[in-house]
Amino acid sequence: MLRRNTQPTQPAQAQRTWQTQQPVQAAYAPPPRPATVQRIAPAVPSKIWLQLASSSDVDELSEKFERMSSQDRDLFQGIKPYVLRTANQALLLVGPFRGASDADYFAQDLETLGVRSSKYINSQTDRIAPLASE
Repeated sequence: MLRRNTQPTQPAQAQRTWQTQQPVQAAYAPPPRPATVQRIAPAVPSKIWLQLASSSDVDELSEKFERMSSQDRDLFQGIKPYVLRTANQALLLVGPFRGASDADYFAQDLETLGVRSSKYINSQTDRIAPLASE
């Protein structure tokens, strides 16, 4: 005798269908580079100076300034000499002045002593240093 299966039959599982997916293209960006920091020298504002002399010998400039200032100590009181070295020579400067009119007044006072001067406006690359005095 054949026995019948008394258990309810389970529905046939739905056949899974697999779809092939389209290939995925991935774009990889290179890792970010660390930010490069450019070291920029702080901008040196242009200032007005008076050029009193030039020479290839810095010691000679020191002597010239001493001779000039000895003519009128009151006029040169508080005035400090500076030097700007270039490739060929060194310039003797005084200042910096607050403005062009201040430089003009001092230049006129120097003229009374027979000292000729000319205005000098420094660039950002100029390295002006105090003149070493003995």
